[in-house]
Amino acid sequence: MFRVITPEDVQIKMALPQLEGARPVVEEAITAAQKRMEAELGTLFDHGTLTEVYNCDLSVNGMVADGYFRLMLSRCFVIENTVVVTIGDTDVTADCIIKPLRGLVYIHEDVATDVDVTVTYEYGFVDGDAVPDWLREAVISYVPAAFYMGNPDVRQDASAAEVIKQAAAHSLSVLAPHSRKVNLVVRPKFMAD
Repeated sequence: MFRVITPEDVQIKMALPQLEGARPVVEEAITAAQKRMEAELGTLFDHGTLTEVYNCDLSVNGMVADGYFRLMLSRCFVIENTVVVTIGDTDVTADCIIKPLRGLVYIHEDVATDVDVTVTYEYGFVDGDAVPDWLREAVISYVPAAFYMGNPDVRQDASAAEVIKQAAAHSLSVLAPHSRKVNLVVRPKFMAD
């Protein structure tokens, strides 16, 4: 599993005196925080490849905005130079606008109306890839909440509950501007790993 942040990042952010003995708990909290952020964004952080087929039939979905079909890829954090958009055997990638962080491909209605469009792409992070600062902040801010929810002894501490609630709210507010909730999108009709 690719980790957006490390236990050492948590140690620094939370001013923990040491990780020795606490590392497994911190790693579990990081995993839980990442899973929550993946769910919020509707994606996976691990690297992978997908091929998806979209039906750009105006009579079926009518999803055109400003003259473009917006194809909502199943994953965001797309590796831009890996995207290949085809109609039949014709590569139309050059005619598309790709928004890699949000996982959107814009294709003009003149190019794609009443056809199936196939998009193949890689997504996620590989060790050493630059993770956006906002994503690091969202995950690291959610770690205390994940720790709190996963630890029955800590859940008994009512004074910690408000601080944890604020940490979770901060994390989700950092994530909000990068939400994938977009209107007038075409979702894939078929996906193959």
